[in-house]
Amino acid sequence: MSTASKTKRSALDTIKQKVRQSGNLSVHATMIDTNIIEEDRNNIVNASPNTEKSNVDVHVNVDEQPKKKKFEDMYTRATVWIKKEHAQEIENRCNGERGEKTRIINEAFDQYFSIR
Repeated sequence: MSTASKTKRSALDTIKQKVRQSGNLSVHATMIDTNIIEEDRNNIVNASPNTEKSNVDVHVNVDEQPKKKKFEDMYTRATVWIKKEHAQEIENRCNGERGEKTRIINEAFDQYFSIR
C-alpha cells in the first residue's frame, strides 16, 4: 500500500472514529478536524503518478460489426388498397406477431420483382 493510500486511510479512520464516538447519526462540522482534510488534499495533489512501464502487450481482436440500420432507414410507409380476401389471408397468417405483415408484403414484393 502506498504512503498516500495509508495516509488517506488513516484520515478516514480518524473521521469514522470521531463519528462513532459522537453517538449521533449525523456528523457535525466541529467534529471534523480540518487539518486532516487539508493533509488529505495535499497528499492527493502531491501524489506522484505511477510511472512504471509495463512490458505486457495486449492485443484484442474485436470484430467491429457495422451498426444495425434503423427500421426507418430501411423501410418507408406506403398506404395501398388491397383486396379484402388478401387482407384477411395476411391477418390469418400473421398470428398477431409484430412485423409479420411487413415481412409478408416485402417477401411478396421481392418475389414479384425478381420474376420480372
